[in-house]
Parts: sequence; structure tokens; C-alpha cells
Amino acid sequence: MFDITLFGSVFVTLFVIMDPPGITPIFLALTSGRAAKVQRRMALQAVAVAFGVIAVFGLCGHRSSTTCMSPCRP
Repeated sequence: MFDITLFGSVFVTLFVIMDPPGITPIFLALTSGRAAKVQRRMALQAVAVAFGVIAVFGLCGHRSSTTCMSPCRP
């Protein structure tokens, strides 16, 4: 079953993490003067890398944090 509350929470969280309004001027400055095709390729590559990082931390983050923090716990 589709839970609209969970979807909204996840969407807002990812939107805040990715920060599209904040990163847009940086992207435009870094890609200015390049062909539209190159800009599109760079944007897709950035999205793929960001998704990969978020996916890895989403799937393995809890495991790594409990493994790394276990010696530090009393």
C-alpha cells in the first residue's frame, strides 16, 4: 500500500539533502560556456553520483555506524 505520509517525508528529506535551489548557481557557473549536450551529460552524471552515494549510505549506513561506534560505547 502506498503511504503518502512516508512518501512526503522521504521526498522532503531528499530535497533538503540535494538542495537544488542552492546548487543551481554553482552548476551554472561550472558549466557556463559549454555545449548544451555537455551540460546535460554533466547534470545526469551528477545526479547518478548523488543517487549512488545516498543509496550506499541508505543501505549500508546503519551497519557501518554500528560497527564503527561499537568500540566507543560504554
